[in-house]
Amino acid sequence: MLLYVVGFMRGVAGAGGLGRRPDAGQWAFFGGLILCALASIPAESGSALSFLPFIMSFASYGLTRIAHWATTIGAVIVTALWVFLLPGGLDYLSILAIVGLLGVVNTVSTWLIIRSADAERLSLELATSEGREALARDVHDLIGHSLTVVRMKAQLARRLIDSDPERARAELADIEALAAEAISGVRSTVAGARAASLTEQLAASTDALRSAGISPVVDGEPGCSPRRRG
Repeated sequence: MLLYVVGFMRGVAGAGGLGRRPDAGQWAFFGGLILCALASIPAESGSALSFLPFIMSFASYGLTRIAHWATTIGAVIVTALWVFLLPGGLDYLSILAIVGLLGVVNTVSTWLIIRSADAERLSLELATSEGREALARDVHDLIGHSLTVVRMKAQLARRLIDSDPERARAELADIEALAAEAISGVRSTVAGARAASLTEQLAASTDALRSAGISPVVDGEPGCSPRRRG
């Protein structure tokens, strides 16, 4: 019993089992349980079969799926042979029923636990993938908007450099400020701190268009909720 408890606790602490590769210590505890059962046969005879449920559970929850199936099938066969072939074996028919029932319970419960762990891992991977896609979209939108504005201002500065040098220098200063803002925006987005609203995006676009001599017209308030149509 001590071997079973210690080995089971090792498995829960991370030594292996339920989809995780068991370490050598788990196999050593499993072998110790089998040796204890075999050593008790001369003294306890058929009562040694009572070790089998512990051995089965240890294999199911502390080792691999192959070990679970091999131990479960082996325990059922050994118990059935003892019950039906040895004299007085029918006295241990209840142990055969327990072994068979425990095999079903261990099979179903460990399958559900492993499936739940797999589903949780897949959910985490999906959430991580979606987060990366959202980050990529944010960076793409930010860089695309900034480069468009910079291109417009660069074209305007090139046209004004001879006729209006002062305004051309002002446009170049705006380009420098926009580049710094874009770099800061990318850093904030990567850090998860950027959350530009529609109002902010609209204001930046309006300023860029006006600086290029275009007067945009905005219909409605960007911060208002959309009206429901009856």
